[in-house]
Amino acid sequence: MSTLQEQINQVAPPIAESLHALSQMIAPAPIAVTPEETPVTDTAVTVQPEVTAQPDEAGATDEEIIGTAVSHLKDGKSDAETKAALSDEYEDIEHDADQLISTAHAQIDSDKKDKVSALETSNQELLDGLNEDELTSVEALLVPIPNDNLDEQIAALEHNDRILREAMTVPSEQPEKPKFGKFDGPIVSTFVKGRMNAVWVDVDGVSIHTGEQVQMTPGLRDKIDRERKYRGDEWLAKERRDQAHETYAMTKEEFDQEAQKEFPVFVLPKQPGPQWNDSIMYGPAGDLIRKASQHCESHPAGMLVDFLVSFGSIVGRGPYFNIGSTKHYTNEFMARVGDSSRSRKGTGRDAIDEVLKLVDPEWYSNSIESGFGSGEAIINRIRDSVVESKLNHKTRKFENTTIPGIADKRLCIREGELASIFVLAGKADSRADIVIRDGWDGKTLRNVVKGKSKDGFSNSAKCEQPHLSISGDTTIHELRMKMPDGADENGFGNRFLYVYVYRVKHCPQGGPELDWSNEISQFHEIVKFARTVRLVSMTQSARNWWNQQYTKLEDGPDGLAGKMTARAAAHIRRIAMLYALIDRTDVVTLEHFQYAKKLWDYCEESALFIFGGVTREQLRIVNWIGQRRGATYRQVRDDLYQRHRNAGQIKTDLDALVKQDKLVLNGEIYLKT
Repeated sequence: MSTLQEQINQVAPPIAESLHALSQMIAPAPIAVTPEETPVTDTAVTVQPEVTAQPDEAGATDEEIIGTAVSHLKDGKSDAETKAALSDEYEDIEHDADQLISTAHAQIDSDKKDKVSALETSNQELLDGLNEDELTSVEALLVPIPNDNLDEQIAALEHNDRILREAMTVPSEQPEKPKFGKFDGPIVSTFVKGRMNAVWVDVDGVSIHTGEQVQMTPGLRDKIDRERKYRGDEWLAKERRDQAHETYAMTKEEFDQEAQKEFPVFVLPKQPGPQWNDSIMYGPAGDLIRKASQHCESHPAGMLVDFLVSFGSIVGRGPYFNIGSTKHYTNEFMARVGDSSRSRKGTGRDAIDEVLKLVDPEWYSNSIESGFGSGEAIINRIRDSVVESKLNHKTRKFENTTIPGIADKRLCIREGELASIFVLAGKADSRADIVIRDGWDGKTLRNVVKGKSKDGFSNSAKCEQPHLSISGDTTIHELRMKMPDGADENGFGNRFLYVYVYRVKHCPQGGPELDWSNEISQFHEIVKFARTVRLVSMTQSARNWWNQQYTKLEDGPDGLAGKMTARAAAHIRRIAMLYALIDRTDVVTLEHFQYAKKLWDYCEESALFIFGGVTREQLRIVNWIGQRRGATYRQVRDDLYQRHRNAGQIKTDLDALVKQDKLVLNGEIYLKT
């Protein structure tokens, strides 16, 4: 029996030029070879040393680094560009980079050979299933298979695979309910001599339309066997998908190995939305969150911002910076937003509270509140002492009486359902939205009402130096539905940091008990220092950076998301001040600003996703495709991103945009709706 290549080369015309053009369309961009690199030729085979999965100092294994290198190389980056990218992403691998990149090349070649082998098998099965008439109809369309270049082999085999599959595809559709034959087995189409249209038959060759018997030729039997095998393989694939490890971003081997541990951690795939990177976390706060999140299912972004809000509340109304004549303190508001309760929003707070309640037990016991029913109740919780004159009916003289207030002006409102705060602020007869806005600003809170208490004292209350913080959890749907009317225009909405979160891992056994003694001692000293600080200034390099960035920060996103993030400058300054205080300094440095900007960027991306349904990169894709009036995936990859973005991320964004009706897919062309 002749080989697959011989069969195809016999029926295919010599169209080498077309094949070369086809391979250029499918193959990735050529990899540039620097003078220091040695290209691999057909006559020399380099045997790569086995690379074991040794973790680097940042915690990444060689296998993970090689996987990253493979992604860069497949995206068309040269060895030098890949090496530079690896050096940016992983620490101290400069001496190993060349060997890891070489191994990545070998892995890519191995994957290509596996693909060639699979395509050859597929082509052979398709060829065997064609009858004489079908084979004659495709002879002129098949291309010969080259012997040496793997990319050209893949291009040719994929081309032939498509042609052969189309030859077996008939225009008529299988009916949902056959009239004749066996309904529970494979049903295939075949051509009968003398008839223009295909005939659908069951496993015995009985037409499901007419009930007549069709001759069971060897080709038809093979086709039925292939359909039977396809159905079986499809069922097995579904079974494999239902296996536990298919749920996670892990191989079966990694899953099995992790499952043997006392406290296993199963990493979930990344979800659509803003892309988080643990490198965003900075300083002692970042180190604490890394430790807390090891066996915690919550998203680290929510844990970090929640910790910073709590830390700012603990410090109190002491440190500040000026913007014009306005003082900004360490208090912040955050909305941790997930798709549902499965986002594990609350468990992240539980982890950091293990530290906070020992750093400042008084704050934890007395300053955290929830369930407010009015703006007046918020003011009353931190009201000032007042002196009132009251007539003594016995002496007929007015006597001064002191109505005691609350000495500690720190109030951290925590709501498991942040929507309750929004509903309160949205009530027509409520001043809660004003109280909350003024609380973020640090302005005097007043509640002037008529009437007196049963003791004859005024029911009015005020707090001249509030220190109000808010940390709440909600879902995208609740946030959109319950946000008070006008919150996008009056500044209520943009006083919150929006943090999109989702469950990042499964920890079925929880985690080991952690020793927080060092962190508790460290943050005791940090809080003690921070309470001695008043004005927080900035270094000259930080000042230069801020002056350059300020205009850009004022020019935020468009639409509702832009209105909800319009207070970018103030939020970044507050986050940077918190980072400086945690570093035990009263001066904001360039590094503090840069990490504060990274965290803000994630919050802004979250707002874009929450209020607009897209991320910044997705919005960029939609606008670019709209300007071109349509584009293919390859055009997005090559023309928009110049092959500088991961292909998988581009596909994920395109699929998400189609699902959200931001784009429609017409054949291979994406169009803006």
